Amino acid sequence: MSESKGKGWGKRRDDAGEEKIHQYRHSLESGYNAEQSEGDLVSVEMDALVFLQIMKHCRQHAPQPVTGQLLGMDVGSVLQLTHSFGYVQKGAETETTAQMDEGVQFQMDTLRKLREVNVDSNTVGWYQTTHLGQFINKDVIHSQHGFQTEIPRSVLVVYDSLQAAIGKPSFKALQLTKEFMEMQLGR
Repeated sequence: MSESKGKGWGKRRDDAGEEKIHQYRHSLESGYNAEQSEGDLVSVEMDALVFLQIMKHCRQHAPQPVTGQLLGMDVGSVLQLTHSFGYVQKGAETETTAQMDEGVQFQMDTLRKLREVNVDSNTVGWYQTTHLGQFINKDVIHSQHGFQTEIPRSVLVVYDSLQAAIGKPSFKALQLTKEFMEMQLGR
């Protein structure tokens, strides 16, 4: 009597589709200038967890824009985003010194707690949510300038929930150009 196995119990087929973990890569290259000088940031890799954390933070405070901190590692020409957390959201447009101190204390406590559980706690940038791409203003430029002054390869990740709702790319990674940074340094 020959030994027969049920259908599908034979050898595993090599051509069977395997589930793969995807890393999302957003290119910072200009497209026209493919040559990057050594040390330039070429791409940003964002873990799926970071996508979900930003989207959840946005949904919790909709329709108000929210901001948060990006954590990860700077490896070669790639910035890897592995974790994020939202900043304390202010209620009114004017923020008192006590509220600012509370926000800074929250950030420090969060980073300390993440470090204790072995989560990457290196600040590599920040994120902001927007609606219909309206996010560039003096405050955003000033904030990104401050980040890039302290952390030269830091990025701003912008999430647009309305673009996501209609199926368009909803995340963008941005940096100020070297020329802009040098121009601001001269002021």
